[in-house]
Amino acid sequence: TSLMFGMGRKFALKYSFLLSIPATLGAMAVELKNFVSPSMTISLGIAYVLGAIVAGAVGYLCIRHMLSLVRKKRFRIFACYCFLAGLVAIVGNFVR
Repeated sequence: TSLMFGMGRKFALKYSFLLSIPATLGAMAVELKNFVSPSMTISLGIAYVLGAIVAGAVGYLCIRHMLSLVRKKRFRIFACYCFLAGLVAIVGNFVR
């Protein structure tokens, strides 16, 4: 949509990633109730924290990779990836 309104590719990509921040923070706020529940153990808490760190690192790497794709204007690769990922998700939904 940003591209349709004449914004640059790089700005549109950064803007779309910035839009994900409120959703991520909201999901974290909803899940925090599980972190302070009586059934929480130290090992489970460590697993949660490590999972958050790994997710943050992978997200950062994905954003860097996506920015390089935008700079090189190689959206065909990303379009194929999205198509295959969507196809796998749809098939996986009906198979289970």
